[in-house]
Amino acid sequence: MPRPLSFDPIEKLSEATDCFWASSYAEASISQLTEALKINKFSLYKQFGDKEQLYSLSLEYYNEHFYQPLLSPLRSLEGKASVLGYLDNFGTYIGGKTGQHGCFINNTLLAGPTLPESCRRDALAMAMDLRQLLLDNFNIAKEQNDLQLSPIDCVNFSTMTIQALLNIRRTMGAKAMKKNLSFFQDMIKSW
Repeated sequence: MPRPLSFDPIEKLSEATDCFWASSYAEASISQLTEALKINKFSLYKQFGDKEQLYSLSLEYYNEHFYQPLLSPLRSLEGKASVLGYLDNFGTYIGGKTGQHGCFINNTLLAGPTLPESCRRDALAMAMDLRQLLLDNFNIAKEQNDLQLSPIDCVNFSTMTIQALLNIRRTMGAKAMKKNLSFFQDMIKSW
């Protein structure tokens, strides 16, 4: 009869997510992971598989617990109001403690070939979810005569600006990011 787990797998997955988010797939060694999770290698492999499988599970955990809630205002499909609501969420999210690590999905996409291709594909699909929701909302704003610009141009500029805001948060801090975010939100209102 197998022994019952002496730890909560969801709690350990959350800790693994934090570890990968703060460093990266390449930088987080199995030793660092077992130390951060306070479990041995056998338990890690038995519960989560190898490092690639753990990273993939961590990316899914991030998507479910951080990214999808962040996107929730965009799902109301209310045009610019939804985009501005998302940006409010974004400001709160990256203004917090974990925001100093940027976006786990973005970090995954920027990691390049150091990451397994399956993880990069999953992260790209998650990023495309944001682009599609932005496009849907800018199209609605256009239909409501609340947008003078091209919806796709607005999406492209918005995603570029979101990347810049993530970089500002990491390099210049939360205060500078929030100031730039406020400027960006005012800009969207005038589009």
